[in-house]
Amino acid sequence: MCMFILPLTLKKDVYDSLFEDDPKANAMKEKGAPDIKDLFNIAVETGIHLVPCQLPMDIKGIEKEDIVDFVEEPTGASGFLDKSLDADLSYFL
Repeated sequence: MCMFILPLTLKKDVYDSLFEDDPKANAMKEKGAPDIKDLFNIAVETGIHLVPCQLPMDIKGIEKEDIVDFVEEPTGASGFLDKSLDADLSYFL
């Protein structure tokens, strides 16, 4: 499976503090739901390819080195479509 994602939540400085003081995230934790970081880790471990979108990275001045290491090379929409042709399932977020 391929998932095309916006890179802003995957910046290292943002990801490290993702949902730390979020009441909704805390309520989910209290109910035993995994947090977003756990879900990203599970996704990667099960073979899901997380592909950051290049355009918002260019607009916001985000470099590949600025985002977490578990994502693939950033690409544009057409590059993602090409990558996802052989995928069983693709998400374009």
